[in-house]
Amino acid sequence: ELISNGDEGIEGRDGFDMTNQVGGRVEAFDDGVQFGIGTLRNHGEIIGGDDGIDVDGGLIENTGVIRTSSTAFDAAGIDIDEVDEAGGTPSTLVIDNGDGGVIEGQIGIFADPAAVHAIEIRNAGRIAGLGGEAIHLAPGQMDSLLELSGASEIEGAVIFGGVGMNPQIQAVA
Repeated sequence: ELISNGDEGIEGRDGFDMTNQVGGRVEAFDDGVQFGIGTLRNHGEIIGGDDGIDVDGGLIENTGVIRTSSTAFDAAGIDIDEVDEAGGTPSTLVIDNGDGGVIEGQIGIFADPAAVHAIEIRNAGRIAGLGGEAIHLAPGQMDSLLELSGASEIEGAVIFGGVGMNPQIQAVA
């Protein structure tokens, strides 16, 4: 099944809940999927012309493919916004990239420089930054987590923001 659009493939607000099954494909000229705070489970493909997914907070579970087709220097597989729809600080964002999951862009996962909410990234798949950065968090995103397990692959630099951060990197057997 294919959802294709000239702007956002799918756009949602807070309370968003979506599952893209194996064989499902969402593609768009702008963002593949854009939502505020919610849950997205992807087992198919999400491809955006700008970003694969544009999100504020919540949960992204991926065993499929999330990518951008753009070659712009800041085009991301997952782009994390600094504020929620009400203009406040979003809740923690958890990205669980499971075995076989791919997140890819010029930057794999990118947080807006003004973001301050925690990010927890659990990776057993592949996160690739074709422009050199796999993960780029903001200077104010304190207490963020990167957990690597299984056949985890990180292609590109991991940037944890600024001085005084308390990031955690864990390898899990």
